[in-house]
Amino acid sequence: LRNTIRDMAGQMRDVVLKKLEGQTISLTMDHWTSRAVQNFSGITAHFIDEYWEMHALSVGLFLNEGKAATEDIDRTFFESLKDVIKVKQSSILAVTTTDTASVMNAFGKLLEQKGISHVYCTDHNFQLTSNCCYKKKGSTAPDMHETFGDYAPVVERARKLVDFFHSSTQATEFLLKTQKEMQHIYGGNSLKKLIPDVVMSWWSTYNCLERMVELKDALMHLHNNGYTGDHEIFEEDFDIISQIIVLLKPFKKAQKMLEGEKYVTSSTVMCAVRYIRIALEDSLTRDDDVNRIMAETMKSDFESRWGKSDTVAFDDGVTRAGGTRQVGIHPVLLIATFLDPRWKLLPFIDERSKVKIRAVVLELMIKLSGSKDVSAANQPTAPVDDSNEEDEVEEDEVEEDDIDRLQRELNELEGHRGGNESPEVVNRRECKAELDLYINEPSQPFKRNKSKRIENDPTSHRNNPLEWWKEKHLRFPRLAKLARQYLAVQATSAPSERIFSVAERITGASKSCLSPELSSDFLYVNMNKD
Repeated sequence: LRNTIRDMAGQMRDVVLKKLEGQTISLTMDHWTSRAVQNFSGITAHFIDEYWEMHALSVGLFLNEGKAATEDIDRTFFESLKDVIKVKQSSILAVTTTDTASVMNAFGKLLEQKGISHVYCTDHNFQLTSNCCYKKKGSTAPDMHETFGDYAPVVERARKLVDFFHSSTQATEFLLKTQKEMQHIYGGNSLKKLIPDVVMSWWSTYNCLERMVELKDALMHLHNNGYTGDHEIFEEDFDIISQIIVLLKPFKKAQKMLEGEKYVTSSTVMCAVRYIRIALEDSLTRDDDVNRIMAETMKSDFESRWGKSDTVAFDDGVTRAGGTRQVGIHPVLLIATFLDPRWKLLPFIDERSKVKIRAVVLELMIKLSGSKDVSAANQPTAPVDDSNEEDEVEEDEVEEDDIDRLQRELNELEGHRGGNESPEVVNRRECKAELDLYINEPSQPFKRNKSKRIENDPTSHRNNPLEWWKEKHLRFPRLAKLARQYLAVQATSAPSERIFSVAERITGASKSCLSPELSSDFLYVNMNKD
């Protein structure tokens, strides 16, 4: 069986490597510790092919030798690129990671120094802000008693009550039975359990509290009749919880939209940031104290991560605070936004940043196209030197003055076509013309005119920018090449985190004796079997 798994993994790696060959790719990367207390790095690769299809591939689960320190992560990453993934460092545009701790910040700076963009997981940053109103175990959110005063016990009581039901089969059975008995409230709907708030799940807080409010009557009945043990919950608690749900809902919507890997997400970060910023500002204007107090704390945390609304969005490089931590939307994501025909006019950001983004894109176009290929057709062919040939052909003698005159006349004729310009000037002019044409092209609407949502497809109501580029790529050839690169960047590290969901099942308690190599092969087969 071991040999079979190893052989299957080898065959699948060959297929994956063939797909990655010649592509500019973006990666996601995350870390996971197995039950055997071994630290692994999970890596996924993403690219858009020449047919404008998005590809997401699991490229491996790699054991980190030594500690999970910056130098160990860096070594594992680049050894994996060279020995396993077999892609050139220059072929990688960006790496998206979830952890904003000092180790990953330092690793990100090393990537940037090597010409690879390090992008923070957007959903993880959103989660850190949403944690401010429901502190989780292991969270770095401020102490709730200091921040929210009398409202803190409500959140703590809710969490403890949910944990009680989740850990007690008997209590859960009572909850389901109570729903049956209260058909006048719950009707013929299916019976539901409470949803625990899991630290590693991005919007589980919202799901947890929303389900509590949904089962309010059953929970209060059980509490009043002594079926909740020592855990208390009060009628007024649900009013406060309902207001917290209002604050958390925009976060869930944004996070869910950005976590996909089969559609473009990099260009949507700008809109998601704007959406949450407006939602928090609206909460500050409400009369209820819960929304206002919590929104103030969340807005302060949000601005520490994304900047204020009047902050310059795009500068010469990555903006950092506290030495290493990134602040604001990464430049790669803003370039991707410009290359998305739905957002190419760059709404919501300052005019100075718009000018800079367009200037950077122009330089990228010039660098990508190259002066030689663009201008070769305008260059005269060099004459062949036949002076060493044994058989000479008699020709009419041509005076030097005649050659000079012909060359001058040729230059004058070429001048009307720009032929007297250097190849670099011609290339820049053509790139600028293409860029201006793209800017003036009508934008692609974000939403489809007449469409219905398809179940389990969060993008079914939105236009796909890759469809636009598939139709227009010959009209904008240089920009199309950039679009294939930048629109493949992942807004979140969700793809690599999905590797660990599978890894947990594969290397569970009953399989914890598997070697790291066999675990990696087993996972590779599982993740790439389609």
